[in-house]
Amino acid sequence: MNECGSHADAFFRLFQMEWPAFWAQTDQKKRNQEILFQDYLRDRRVIDVQGESPIKSQLPYKCGTARQSIDFAFLPSPFSGKIPHISESLATCEFKGPARKTLWEFKRNWYDRNGSYGLLPDVNEQYKRACKYPTVEHYCAWVATLNDRKSKRKRDFQSSLKILLKQVTHDLGLPGGAVVTCRTCHFEQIAPGDTVMFLWEVKGPSIRSSAEIEE
Repeated sequence: MNECGSHADAFFRLFQMEWPAFWAQTDQKKRNQEILFQDYLRDRRVIDVQGESPIKSQLPYKCGTARQSIDFAFLPSPFSGKIPHISESLATCEFKGPARKTLWEFKRNWYDRNGSYGLLPDVNEQYKRACKYPTVEHYCAWVATLNDRKSKRKRDFQSSLKILLKQVTHDLGLPGGAVVTCRTCHFEQIAPGDTVMFLWEVKGPSIRSSAEIEE
């Protein structure tokens, strides 16, 4: 794996530990349950908007004339009171899932019907933030279905992920090294064992190494 920022493990451990328990008690036929996942984490006091946990959810901020929110933000601790500006965060993370197996075929999950949500828009938004706020770490985490049980197709996770990363970088017109894979895992406890998660860090030009820029 490529070298990633210091807060990659905090986000990854949170999702890796909590997603299986959340998935076991939710309606598994529904997709795109990231909002319900955030509610689950808040209800269990794993994260809190103004609590002691450094990881907060739905951090709002103003982008031009529009109000947007970041799925998860890692803030300096202790941090309470006023809602912080994005520049005061230590790291941000957009979370999506569970994505269908068609993610690996570059369709569905690629965009939503309005073209404003999905893998490409999330990565692109994180890249814009990385360029504007280079002192903050920026991540994207995805839970996805890897294999196709109906056709009995088995995908190799790591090689499929490399192809996906290359396609995302190409389609968004991002420079080499702008998106790197930090952490991956299989959720073996989720039957039939083909649910995976990957965490990408999205880097702006000022924090990519010369070797990455030359790739």
